Amino acid sequence: MDPELRLLGEKGITFEPSPPYTQHKNGTAKRMIRTLNTKAQSMMCDANVPTKFFPEAIRTACYLHRRSPTSSLSGNRSPYEGLYGTIPKIRHFRRFGCRVYKHIPAAQRTEKKFGNCSSVCMMLGSVHNTTKIWRIWDFNSGRTRRAVECSSVVFQVEENAHTEEQITAVEFLENAGEFHQDRPSRLGSPSRQENSPSRQENSPPRQDSPSRQENSPSRQDNSKSKTTHNK
Repeated sequence: MDPELRLLGEKGITFEPSPPYTQHKNGTAKRMIRTLNTKAQSMMCDANVPTKFFPEAIRTACYLHRRSPTSSLSGNRSPYEGLYGTIPKIRHFRRFGCRVYKHIPAAQRTEKKFGNCSSVCMMLGSVHNTTKIWRIWDFNSGRTRRAVECSSVVFQVEENAHTEEQITAVEFLENAGEFHQDRPSRLGSPSRQENSPSRQENSPPRQDSPSRQENSPSRQDNSKSKTTHNK
């Protein structure tokens, strides 16, 4: 037996091959993919998160599906119970995308004495084979925001975490806009607009300039003298 098939058999997975270009034979797998996609989309819409969190939503949907009762097993058992023989624990379940306050250890604080003791994060899901560690999204982990696993957290299940980040971004853009308004641009600055009428008043029109009108007869006389000289 191939080592891959042996590994699948040890994990309780049945391998059923299908010939090429016969997608209709993969109905069970496609139906499961649709179920997970529907759950992930529902969680994302409820949490008001962008599409970049779709992989995390799929991971959480799969975690919840394995611990949910199904009619495919006898007695409406969950896949977790059918595989391990025990009822899964669900006390640690939290809503996807809710606000989480993560405790910051003293060694990681920017200000040792008066620094913040916690940071605002977003709930992503749970960690496999444990009920005391959660997977959260840290908004304040430097430039590269990332998912971390933490246990010292406090949840606010009724509020979305991503909404607060959006409000912070909007306030930042508004402050940036006020800063640019205080510093007028080069083309539309009030100083240039105020100085433009003065320039128009100081500069007389070119057609009515007396200097050009006075000099025009002399030019005509010079042209006549040149013509007589040529003759």
